[in-house]
Amino acid sequence: MRPGTMNMIFDRMILSDGGVQSVQLHLVNAETTGIETDPEGSLHPALSKKRLAIQLGGTAMTAKFADDLAEFAGGTAVGAGTARIIGTSAAATFFLLQKGREVKLNSGDKIEAEFGRAIAASSRDLP
Repeated sequence: MRPGTMNMIFDRMILSDGGVQSVQLHLVNAETTGIETDPEGSLHPALSKKRLAIQLGGTAMTAKFADDLAEFAGGTAVGAGTARIIGTSAAATFFLLQKGREVKLNSGDKIEAEFGRAIAASSRDLP
């Protein structure tokens, strides 16, 4: 159930003449639907109430199905309490095995990056 995260690292820029320039850029923002940017520059999927409702509905349906199946298959040997435990266990397993949300950038989505400051190579470069 863990959602995806995307970290973008820009360490070089290819110039129009084919040359390569070393740069230090960090992601500031991504202008696309369904994605949020945190202060560290990581992209995370936005929360979707519709997706959450579908996941919870599927979990409840799994619990009810497993409960009814346990009572039917077990006959008199499986009581209502045991069937509920089986249903709850099946629902928890279903919920935990679901795939988390993904971060997707599509063609045409705009991202905003910012140049950072150069970091001193050693302590002798400092004043």
